[in-house]
Amino acid sequence: MKRTYLDKQLVEIFIAEHLFYSKDYERALEPNLRLGGRMYALLDLDPALKFTERAEICAEKTGDKGMLATTLKQKGLVLQSMLRFEDAVDAYKKSIDIDREIGDREAEATTLHQIGKVFRDTNRFREALEYYNESLAINREMGNRAGEAATLHQIGTVYQLTNQFEEALEYYNESLTASREMEDEAGEANSNSEEEL
Repeated sequence: MKRTYLDKQLVEIFIAEHLFYSKDYERALEPNLRLGGRMYALLDLDPALKFTERAEICAEKTGDKGMLATTLKQKGLVLQSMLRFEDAVDAYKKSIDIDREIGDREAEATTLHQIGKVFRDTNRFREALEYYNESLAINREMGNRAGEAATLHQIGTVYQLTNQFEEALEYYNESLTASREMEDEAGEANSNSEEEL
């Protein structure tokens, strides 16, 4: 008899819970985090938070800072979707502290951007701009054009929402320029690799 998707998921849940309650934190971390992410994608938010918080405990117990930062980011996303904005920002800020400690600048920029979105969505526009500008500075420092384009667009959105249309247009145009430059660079890379063949 063929196993259904539901059967497989129940087995995965059973294993994740068994490992967690057995205090086998190292092996429990990944399945709990994965289940939390899957539940989040399905917008089944209470179980998503439960599994993500278990993964957070596992990461703390094993001392895996990179995974702890990852679980905190996922926790922030879940809490943000639950409209628990202050809790989401708290989780994001904890993950940024770890990103800075381990030197993961890209993750730091992404999480700063996400905090900016929380503040934008709660009409705290000044704070949103502060976080977006921090994210933008890191993306530019790293040469991350995709991150730069996304953040420029979000800054434009904040200005649009606050009826500052000239500023909004300026940032939208900068975002568009960055996006086009990325497309041009990708096209050049493709044509160069074709020439090598």
